[in-house]
Amino acid sequence: VCFAAGYGALSVASIGIFAVSFGPAKATLDSLVANCSEVESGVETGVGRLHQALAGDDSSGGGGRILSDLMHAAPYLGTSLIFSLILGVLWMGLLRFFAKPVVYVTLVVKGFVLVALGWYGFKRVSDDSSCHLTEGDCTSRFYPLLLVAAGLVYFLWLCCARNRIRMTAALLEQAVAVVASHPGLFLATAFLLVLMALSAVFAIAALLLLAASQVTLSAPQPPTAAQSATCTVEWEVGGAGAAAYAVLLCFLYWSIQLWMAARYYVISLTTGVWYFENESLAAQEGAVADKEYTAAPVCASLRQALGKGFGTVAFASLVTTICEWLKALARREGRDGGLIGCLVACCIQCILSYVEFINRFALTFSALTGDALCASGRTFLGHCRRHGLLKVLVIDQLAAITLQLGALVLALAVGVLTSAVVDGTTHVHDDDRSTVLLTVGGVGWLLAACVLSFVAGILLNVVDAAYSCLVLDLDNAARVGSFNRPPIAQAVFVKVAPEYVVVQPDGSGLSYARHQAAAHPAVPMGLPVHGQP
Repeated sequence: VCFAAGYGALSVASIGIFAVSFGPAKATLDSLVANCSEVESGVETGVGRLHQALAGDDSSGGGGRILSDLMHAAPYLGTSLIFSLILGVLWMGLLRFFAKPVVYVTLVVKGFVLVALGWYGFKRVSDDSSCHLTEGDCTSRFYPLLLVAAGLVYFLWLCCARNRIRMTAALLEQAVAVVASHPGLFLATAFLLVLMALSAVFAIAALLLLAASQVTLSAPQPPTAAQSATCTVEWEVGGAGAAAYAVLLCFLYWSIQLWMAARYYVISLTTGVWYFENESLAAQEGAVADKEYTAAPVCASLRQALGKGFGTVAFASLVTTICEWLKALARREGRDGGLIGCLVACCIQCILSYVEFINRFALTFSALTGDALCASGRTFLGHCRRHGLLKVLVIDQLAAITLQLGALVLALAVGVLTSAVVDGTTHVHDDDRSTVLLTVGGVGWLLAACVLSFVAGILLNVVDAAYSCLVLDLDNAARVGSFNRPPIAQAVFVKVAPEYVVVQPDGSGLSYARHQAAAHPAVPMGLPVHGQP
């Protein structure tokens, strides 16, 4: 509650700064547009060009024409969103039914990119260098071949990591199964993403208004046909202004982390409801009935995140914000502190990354059990120690690489399609066609990357939440002899705790052994999977 109240107070302060800065900032901008065609040393404000572009007047040529073409091509960026949604649906379908080939293809693409870039660099350097048979420096021409070597080593590593890749595919299959069972996750997380974007836009707008309100603009004379008005700009920041900047920056960073944490909370609780099916969770008790969680788990999870669990979400997001700020500070000090400073910075970053990781799983446990964040963190670590599953702290990096690289590659295809659509219109002139198409394609790629990375982030959150569900399920499996979700138990155990996996003598299936303390020789107690005896 205290952290939720703290975020609320910070939000109110940011709104107050926005309201106070709006009037002076508007007066400054109005004066700039009305009275100033030049600022200080004759730098054009560009207001006239923008008006020409909006009006469709490209008679000025040059930059004005390019800006006009870009303004006319901007509406076609909507096709980027359409293409992104279509490719996102197809991508998830492929991961659901053909996860292993998709994972392999995505990982192989990365190796081909390394080899292609290295070979292209080698050919360019060879053609442009002064290296000859008997004279010249030929060392630099072989540097691009290091990328080729890295690509070949990467392919070799893929051959050695086949089991890990197979388990990654199994994890992604289960993650897609969760979102397929609860497609409302996309709407709920998109809603939280919109709130995050609105909070960021508001904070940035408040920062700009605050900066504009501190500008003193003086125009010595009004513009005439013979002479344009030259304005002088002065910017002064006092103690109150510095405090206002600090408030807005804190609000910006905390808001981004808060809505990301809220998204993770919703995904975690929804994944828990899917994993445990009709079994009771502590978070399902109280004001929210079991029936509501079973019938509409996404809506109930969203209300929980924005209601009773908002204080926990605010606390977790504040911890992440502080850790990220300290890591950025450590990186900056490491660059300026020599070798010793770099080593110290690396150690600090490792510690902070560990804190962030525990904080992340503590948030998941809090969503699943309804406990406070600190108690959830202790519970998670206690379960891991008791069952010998501390290696669960290792994130599935292959899943992250697969999804992130796949999102970037598919986004590149969207950018190319968007450029092709714009190229087929009549709004692009021949003299600036390449510039406009590259710009529109780049923006389309960025939009598509955001959409597809959003989908990838949901799947990765589901995988992380499934780890926590399995840790909670270990006690139940030891008691009743089976897991609630055997497929995901198999994928996680083979990956992070292979000592738990027992292969049946006839090779007919897998079972899981209960963890024993090192002082007592372990006698495997089979927990059958898929109905094995």
